[in-house]
Amino acid sequence: MGVALATRAPTVVQGTDHLDERMHNLVCAASPVLHPITRTLLGAVNVTCLAAEPNPHLKIALNMLLAGIQDSLTRLSRARHQRLLDAHLRVKAGTGAAVITLDRYTMIAEDGLGGLSFDREQLWHYIEEAGPFTREFVLPNGVRAQIVPVRPPRTAEGCSLVLSRLSVASLARPGVKSSDSGTRTVRPSELSQLELAEREIIASVLRECRGNKSDAAEQLRIARGTLYERIRRYGL
Repeated sequence: MGVALATRAPTVVQGTDHLDERMHNLVCAASPVLHPITRTLLGAVNVTCLAAEPNPHLKIALNMLLAGIQDSLTRLSRARHQRLLDAHLRVKAGTGAAVITLDRYTMIAEDGLGGLSFDREQLWHYIEEAGPFTREFVLPNGVRAQIVPVRPPRTAEGCSLVLSRLSVASLARPGVKSSDSGTRTVRPSELSQLELAEREIIASVLRECRGNKSDAAEQLRIARGTLYERIRRYGL
């Protein structure tokens, strides 16, 4: 297995060819497992038989095992990438601001970032540092980022960042004022995709906090007054 990892290629080691004398009675066939898209080395698989009982199907068994693992990794990777793309397009459709969608391994960004340059690993570090329920933060370059999780309410499976040098509040339409100067409830059909995502996040956190507004505001990292305004606006 060590040779396969070192050479990143399938390897068969016969009996006495093993450096470890304790394995002289074995024949080992091993192959590295590479990520089907990034080609990152993930590990290795090994199939072994006794040297005294050689098995002509050893390499076939190894190849079948490796193919099964590769197929599973490909399916999982495609599903993850499709989730990110769907989230990116959904958020992008709801705002005219620049949007970046990413997770620990992948980042989706289009032209139109205003000359800004972002490193995926650094961005993901900022998101993890901010915490799973943070909904906005300011990057070191002064850009404000509103976080829209791919699967609310947490960001572990990725999120979209809506970027702006202005107040994040400007990304959403202002509440329509009623005759008594209070913010009236807006029908879901009147909300943008971004506002719908925010509504879903707030509703999810409220359920998790069993309706406790103070706990919900703390998890969302927003002021209680802001939370109350959103609750009234979204009819929660």
